[in-house]
Amino acid sequence: MNNAKTDKRGRMHDLQISYRKNLEHYYLVVSAEQDTEEDYQLRMVLENRIRGLLPLEVRCREGRKDLYYDVSSLQPLTRIYDRRELSGADIRKIMYGIMDVLGEMQDYMLDGDSAVLDPAYIFSDMENGTICLMFLPKRERETEEEEDPMLSVAEYLMEHADHRDPQAALCAYRVYQTIRKGSYVTEDLRRALEGKEADAGDQTRELPELQPDREEVWPEIREAGKSEDPYTEAPDPVGLPGTAEPETTEKEEKNGSRIPPVLAAALILTGALLLSGNIPGWYADSAGKLVAGVIMAAGAGVLILHLRKRQGSRQTNAVAGNLTPGGIEDIFADMDMGETFRKEPDRLAKSMEAPGTLWEDRDEICEPDPEENYGKTVFVGAVDQPVENILVEKGKKKEYRIDHFPFTIGKRKDCVDLALTDRSVSRIHARIVQKNGKTYLQDCRSTNGTYLNGVQLEAEETVMLEREDEIEIGNVKFSYL
Repeated sequence: MNNAKTDKRGRMHDLQISYRKNLEHYYLVVSAEQDTEEDYQLRMVLENRIRGLLPLEVRCREGRKDLYYDVSSLQPLTRIYDRRELSGADIRKIMYGIMDVLGEMQDYMLDGDSAVLDPAYIFSDMENGTICLMFLPKRERETEEEEDPMLSVAEYLMEHADHRDPQAALCAYRVYQTIRKGSYVTEDLRRALEGKEADAGDQTRELPELQPDREEVWPEIREAGKSEDPYTEAPDPVGLPGTAEPETTEKEEKNGSRIPPVLAAALILTGALLLSGNIPGWYADSAGKLVAGVIMAAGAGVLILHLRKRQGSRQTNAVAGNLTPGGIEDIFADMDMGETFRKEPDRLAKSMEAPGTLWEDRDEICEPDPEENYGKTVFVGAVDQPVENILVEKGKKKEYRIDHFPFTIGKRKDCVDLALTDRSVSRIHARIVQKNGKTYLQDCRSTNGTYLNGVQLEAEETVMLEREDEIEIGNVKFSYL
């Protein structure tokens, strides 16, 4: 049994959660701190099979009533998408599934706030992808001033959407913006998922799709959401789309770039002629030579300044081009790092304009001088060597290297890291996780069980692994090295 932990929007934070197996069924058991009042909503759920809600039973134990939710053949979203990112189709499937369940609850006059919308407790059928929600009766101390629980779903979609897929990124961003604004209805979410927005007279128009040429579409996205998103109200970096800087034509820019070299050449040539003494009426004495030298030096200075300015302009434009708001990077940066990303171009530009004068924290980014460490003795034994984690399949002598955590084992290839074909293996069977430098084995409510050294793990139980341990995943045996 464990205490569920969620953020301040969650409703599971002070409840005890455990998993139990009964014959062929797995149950998620919620042990509340107080007796559950059997109001009409709870009776409605107990007496009816409501599509999209987990089947619920109330069982008395030790003088209180525990809630038993049937989660057989189901896995939470956080586990299904543990190792892969969300595509646009995945996002729409999840959101439409949640909205369908909430709509079904409304048909039965159930309060939608009683549905648990924490992604760790939103379940999906591994066979057909159907979304299932928990109905958790409200308790007395819960207030009506809590934040919209759908915001946790929107943030999860934003964080786990495939950043390389423009459609997935834009779809997640639209949903996030719609929910964060508040005062939305189901139709608003459907418009966001379909790429439409409402106009006057309940008309709709297509929202722009994020194309590879990011600069053309970004101003439209920024204009559509600038009143609600505080991150997009900051002034654009100089030279980026949407700035109020005056535009210069190609001809004006070209002519302006020619003036300094011509002026420099004229000054150098004039100085050389004066220095030669071939100009009538000019005396090439010491004073005349000094004047000629000053003129030539002025010409050389103009030329050097022009070359430095052009080089600095190229570098600054290159930096600004790389950090141009392109939709995907800045959309996902506005969760926590939006302000930092907006300031970075100006910070980089300042360092380019003043060569040799870096930021105060330049020591953190500069490469160390190899001469400073020349001759010093390095204690090799102090360097931590990475510890390898290997599974060796018995019988076949196959080795599988665990190079990241969590490491999921199962039969469904798109959801696991190690796919096994044995029929005794569940779609998502078990996981190897790491915490505080130690490695653990966790059963994922498998049908045929997960065994460590011959002892079966309970559903969702986590036990520490030691070297030379024997692991059984269904009928497949491994040694942990």
